[in-house]
Amino acid sequence: MDELNGGRTGRRAFRVQIFVNRQFVKTVNVVGELKAQVEAAVPVRWLKPKDILSNDDIEFVSVDVPSLNHDFALGLEETVGKQVVRPLPPHQPIRKIALDAPPVIHKGDRVTIEVKGRVLLVQAVGMAKTAGRMGDTISFLTQTSGREILGMVIMAGVVEVPFLFFFGMVIRSACVESCVVPHRRWV
Repeated sequence: MDELNGGRTGRRAFRVQIFVNRQFVKTVNVVGELKAQVEAAVPVRWLKPKDILSNDDIEFVSVDVPSLNHDFALGLEETVGKQVVRPLPPHQPIRKIALDAPPVIHKGDRVTIEVKGRVLLVQAVGMAKTAGRMGDTISFLTQTSGREILGMVIMAGVVEVPFLFFFGMVIRSACVESCVVPHRRWV
């Protein structure tokens, strides 16, 4: 049905074939109302941008959908733990576009800076100047030199800097706290 009607609901015309004892009798045109409903997530209270959703913030209710191709959040995995992007009124279906993954690093957080080569791991400590989600590029200051650097968030509290960029900076400044090579450690 999705392919025939483009996923739209509402008043539709259908061609119905009538069979009696497995014998085709005739085709008739039928007009009918096509409705679709889903169990969608709705907030139980007003939610503000930057709120992180929990089980207590949402409930699931049956709602009519304007088309079969909707973007309503339908399950806990699509809502719980997500950050609200725009204000969400209570008892209105939550659209997936209104939610995003929360940042794993916040402005002012202490971060571990990692530079990885094939046999070398350089780690330093810094402070995040911006918030970031997994995969985001954020700016941070190195603790020792105070230089501002860009790196990619790879997990909570850890940013990775490209090896070639950082290697030049390590030689020019003493921001490295430890260098770890298999079976050796320099401090």
